[in-house]
Amino acid sequence: MKQLVTCHQSQRVLGTIFAALVVAAFTVPRGTAQVMQRGVSVELAHSSNAVPVPDADKQDALIVTMTGNGSTYVGIDAVRSGELTEKIRGRLLSRARVLYVKVDAHAHYANVVEVLDAARSAGAEAITLLTAQPESPKPGMVAPPNGIKLQIR
Repeated sequence: MKQLVTCHQSQRVLGTIFAALVVAAFTVPRGTAQVMQRGVSVELAHSSNAVPVPDADKQDALIVTMTGNGSTYVGIDAVRSGELTEKIRGRLLSRARVLYVKVDAHAHYANVVEVLDAARSAGAEAITLLTAQPESPKPGMVAPPNGIKLQIR
């Protein structure tokens, strides 16, 4: 008899879980999920004065990434330093002339300057340096990337 009660209680618990899942499936707003583009992961430098830049997560955003060992990527494609200006110029032609730069916190400053010079030479009208989030987003939430807009001359 004791097993029968345990089985009955298990069925109630499973029924409650199933009902909660069904409710969750129908109450989650459709079309609100943020689709992040593929990219190269780096350890971003922290900043206390960065602002949210949600456009950096759009599928057509142009992101140049510099890793800690000096490797450079335009989007997810590895690029040698001599090709960087042309690769950026080619990708800027089909987009708004905005460039997002992700730099590993351990990258050499000279390499960062090389990326910024290439972006300016390629015709970027706006450059935003992406930085680490000052605090973690709430569980279940996706926070937009943060960045500092640079002036180029």
